[in-house]
Amino acid sequence: MIRLVIPAFDEAMALETLLPRLPTVVADHDIVPLVVSDGSTDATVEVARRFGVPVLDLHPNRGKGTAIRAALEVLEDLAFDFAVFMDADGQHSPEDLPRLVTPLQRGEADIVVGSRYAADTRRGSTPLNRYIVRSGTIAILSRILGTRFTDPYCGFRAFTRDALDRVELCGARYEGELEVLFDAHRCGLTVVEVAIGRIYGPGTSKMSADGGPMIGRARVIRQYATTIISKTRESRSAADQTADSR
Repeated sequence: MIRLVIPAFDEAMALETLLPRLPTVVADHDIVPLVVSDGSTDATVEVARRFGVPVLDLHPNRGKGTAIRAALEVLEDLAFDFAVFMDADGQHSPEDLPRLVTPLQRGEADIVVGSRYAADTRRGSTPLNRYIVRSGTIAILSRILGTRFTDPYCGFRAFTRDALDRVELCGARYEGELEVLFDAHRCGLTVVEVAIGRIYGPGTSKMSADGGPMIGRARVIRQYATTIISKTRESRSAADQTADSR
């Protein structure tokens, strides 16, 4: 069984299109979706339930990271083989689900990250500010973790149950994707990227919801920087403890 977690904030219109496209079976595993409504004020909850999808309805809006952690608490008591996280805003295509799950099923990875740049690293339709932040982050992570990820902020990811138990998500908003990469490195988990479609369009980001386009995005970048600094310190501390114990 695959638990498919879909965090959503005011995504009623997007879910109208997304939910009917979800497959029921991927790689011989039943797909069981869960929408996590993060303080939505539109019909997000109603739309999900109309399509027969269970909803974890949170209030007030707390941020994507908090919504995902709430979902993880629910998953602790449920049976599943793999867990997949995908955004509700239309950036992730359900047709790419088999690409994420197959490496887990074959035992080739503990975590699979969808990459919108694995097939083509050119900017293309990517908003300029995102492309610049992505490029800088890739360079930083390559130096710190020794691994080059082409799409470190993609939220379309699949986990084995063991991997999901071993990563520790702390950030309230958009830090989770970076936290996973650092924790995977610390725990010795195998992370692979697979190519997925690159979809950008109007209304496909909620980064501006808190403070407007300029302030909202500045806050997100600050969250990224804070996460990189804190996780780097944590990794170095763990490495020092390991060296001391030898």
